Amino acid sequence: MTFHQPDIPTLEKQTFLETLKYKLIYVYTIDDRKHEGYLKVGDTDVVSSLVPDQLTPNCKTLNDAARARIDQQTQTAGVEYQLLYTELAVRYRSLGDGTKVLEHFTDKKVHAVLKNSGLPHKFIGTTKGREWFGTDLKTVKAAIEAVKECRSCIASGEREFDDQI
Repeated sequence: MTFHQPDIPTLEKQTFLETLKYKLIYVYTIDDRKHEGYLKVGDTDVVSSLVPDQLTPNCKTLNDAARARIDQQTQTAGVEYQLLYTELAVRYRSLGDGTKVLEHFTDKKVHAVLKNSGLPHKFIGTTKGREWFGTDLKTVKAAIEAVKECRSCIASGEREFDDQI
């Protein structure tokens, strides 16, 4: 086996960008009779060299990652969807000593907040999926914010009800 010395001047000219993997929450709907009034709340990963503050809601990087995941779920069946919202799924949590750490969360946390707020998941037809909710985008955004604030439910003023009272 022959060892070749690396070309140091060439290596010195190269720039290496550190990439990070984050979770993101996406919300979409399908425009057909069975899905009418329901929103799908899911999550996926996004790999980026950007810091969290640069990955703003509905930015191209987040939308592209969400579409790639949603396409896996819908395209083989020829189902068209409308992507409504994407947001980085990270929050700051305080440790006992006062330091704050950045941590990710999953769609399951958002689902739990919706359920705790009186909005259980809905089954569509015979599917077993637990990610569809009969609510509006404002309410889902409030649930995401509740997770970021480590709350288990949203306040009544933050949500829209599925049924008229």
